[in-house]
Formats: sequence, C-alpha cells, structure tokens
Amino acid sequence: NGFGAASYNNPWTLLNIRRVDRFGKPIEGGTIRWLLSEEPKNLNPAVASSAYEWEVLNKIYDGLTVSHPDTLEDIPWMAEKWDVGTWEPQPGKKGTTITWYVRKGIKWSDGMPYTAEDIKFTIDYLKENKIPRYLSSTAEINKVELINKYTVKVYFDTVSYWHIYNASLDFLPKHIWQNVKDWKTFQPWLEPHPTIKGYTKLVGTGPFMVKEYRPGEFVRLVKNPNYWRTKPTR
Repeated sequence: NGFGAASYNNPWTLLNIRRVDRFGKPIEGGTIRWLLSEEPKNLNPAVASSAYEWEVLNKIYDGLTVSHPDTLEDIPWMAEKWDVGTWEPQPGKKGTTITWYVRKGIKWSDGMPYTAEDIKFTIDYLKENKIPRYLSSTAEINKVELINKYTVKVYFDTVSYWHIYNASLDFLPKHIWQNVKDWKTFQPWLEPHPTIKGYTKLVGTGPFMVKEYRPGEFVRLVKNPNYWRTKPTR
C-alpha cells in the first residue's frame, strides 16, 4: 500500500531510489510518476489538513528527527541530537523540556540558512495565531528559549515523552513567514519569491520543491538543489 516500508511514499525509498542500466549501474536523474488519490486543494502548510495535501508537502519538508526504517526508533535528522529534561512551570508541578541541537550547514530550498531561529519563530507563530492544525501540538508549550543560533529549548507544562513529537513540527522559514499578514489566505505555491526569479514562497528543507501545479492535472516536484542530505556532514 501507499505507506508500506518499500513503497514510493516512504521517505527512505525517495532518498535512495535510483535508475539503473541493464548492468545495474546507477543512472543520474529520471522521473517518478505516482497517482494522487485526491487532488490537493491547498499547499499552505499552516492550512493543509488532508493526507493528500501532505502527500505532496511531506516531500518538501524535513523534520528534526526521523524513524529508523528497521527499528522505528527516533533518530537524529536535522537535529544532531536532543536533550530531554524537566522544569517547574509552577511550584510543585513538573514539566518537560526538549533542547534541540540543530545541524550546521542546513539550508532552505532558496539557499537561506536554516537555524534555531526558524524553530522558535514557527512555534511562537503557531501559538500566537492559534492555528487549528497545530493546536494539539502547541497547547502545552509554555515558552521557547533561543540558546544560540543552533540551539533552542522548548518548555512544556506537563511531563510526557510524546512532547518530542510535539516539539518537532513542520517548521516555517522565518524570512518568508514573518511577512505573512494572513496565514489563512496565504498561497505560498502561487506567490513569487521576494528575491529569486522563478521561485515561489513555498520554501522547505526537504529533498523536493514544487516546480509546477496544474489543478486537475498534476503536481510537479523537482530536486531541491540545496538539500542538506546531498552532502551530509556524516
């Protein structure tokens, strides 16, 4: 099925799939075509809610962690590591802290650096605007502390291991979203990038970018030239 470990929709498959010649030698480039069960209606990550929309968006964004393909354990991805701790939001009450250590050298698809500032900005933006899709993830976040450019600490009001997932969201590029006045009507896949000709404001950190979307016909994704995993630090 579409979510099986060996399917096209599995992130490990998309990162490792290769064309080969009749001798098994890899061939650079190529095209993958797949059927979308339903047309995506919105490619704004703050608004998109259906699995069909995120079938596209999940290829544009990467997370701080990822599930190991064999063991399913949480392993570092855009974060080199993380620390889990506790704090007291109120006297006698314990809460959780998650400290993320972001890998250096990661870039957004438009070439801008990805830093802990994007993480803090996203969480603050989602909470301040009470964006429905993320309410369950941000409801128990008390505050976000920027330690330095590549370290950020998220404080939760309760104790739960699940907060690791609540603190690892689909982060937004601060340099794009800080100028968005109405997140509900924003159409990043249609609006031109402020500085790069031929780009749109649908900027991510994942392996692909949206090149063209023709409703009723297709969504065309192309390789993200700035994808950090093309030259991983390790």
